[in-house]
Amino acid sequence: MNKTNNKTKTPALILGEIGLIHNLGEVGIPIYVGAEFDTNPSLYSRFAQKTRIFSSYESEKFIDELCEFGEEIGEKMVLLSDDDRVILNISENRKKLEPYYLLLFPDIEIVDQILDKRKFCDLAEKHNLPVPKTFHVSSLNEMDRASENLSYPCIIKPAYRHLWYHPDFSKVVGEYKKAYKCVDLSELHDLYKKILQIDPRVVVQEYVEGDDDLHFSVNMAVNSDDQIAGYFIARKLRVYPITAGMGCYIVTVKDDEIYKTAAQIVTSLKLRGLVNIQFKRDVRTGEPKLIEIHARNSVWSYLGKAAGMNLSMIHYNELVGLTQNSGNGYKAGVKYVNFQRDLRAFYQYHRAGEMNFVQWISSYFGRVVFSTRFLKDPKPFFKFFHRNLRNN
Repeated sequence: MNKTNNKTKTPALILGEIGLIHNLGEVGIPIYVGAEFDTNPSLYSRFAQKTRIFSSYESEKFIDELCEFGEEIGEKMVLLSDDDRVILNISENRKKLEPYYLLLFPDIEIVDQILDKRKFCDLAEKHNLPVPKTFHVSSLNEMDRASENLSYPCIIKPAYRHLWYHPDFSKVVGEYKKAYKCVDLSELHDLYKKILQIDPRVVVQEYVEGDDDLHFSVNMAVNSDDQIAGYFIARKLRVYPITAGMGCYIVTVKDDEIYKTAAQIVTSLKLRGLVNIQFKRDVRTGEPKLIEIHARNSVWSYLGKAAGMNLSMIHYNELVGLTQNSGNGYKAGVKYVNFQRDLRAFYQYHRAGEMNFVQWISSYFGRVVFSTRFLKDPKPFFKFFHRNLRNN
């Protein structure tokens, strides 16, 4: 899609990662950037025409401030985020925000159920979704009951991801991970006793056997007529921390079975807007197991744009009422790298005997995009670098 005169375009308020800003900014959409803290590198993007610091994304005041910003701008804006806290809050307050923002989400109850991993267990059972055996836990007594029906290894993860973004998490529990793998009951109980000091609400799930490179992420834009307007599938070849971390080296792939399963879930749950559905193939059976769903795209959604599938733009066009064509699909084999995380991941894979230096370097050949596009937008990179230096 070519750049156009952005004076005639509906602006987009973005509360998220730099890639989401580039998805729209690079095609000429006027971009306003919001954040909780003035240290957020996204605020310094060259595409940011206006910036605003908001209160905590989980607060009522945040919603009031969004309304105030909407009144200040004086025209409806597209509102986008890749932060689950933002998604949950604006979904619950969509009626209050609709006079100022263009939004498209599934029903309020569905957003709540897919983002709260405890409620997601019940939702998955109701709709017969292909999830591993799962239990939601909020106390030691509930953990004891769940452990009687668990097989090992298992994983434990927070009810909401942000519950583990606690300043004392690394001191009390250890290195932050999206989930922890436990090999037996003793390890599970010892870990949960530490997690209790942060927040008791967790999900315990049967571990899907297989290496990190069996994780797949389906990103979609679903229109208001419940049709999938565009999608791309990415495979997480490396994650950090390894075993249960965030994707740091990811490549676009084609996989008809994964897509068909994801499309069935979209239909079953009546998902709309931007959607992210994550799977892991069980190495024993080859079956894709559903891990989680988000009412947004991945934080590395720029990979789709680089591969020819700009889902942010498809979603934007749907909201502003423009006709569109998702084109000829996306290219497989395009890679996305978060270099800082991938460097740390390499050290862990190397120590585990799973990768050597030559294998790591050679994986960077081909079409690669980086999480910080330094040459196109250098200020956020320097802000990110300075913040990390100060924190270390």
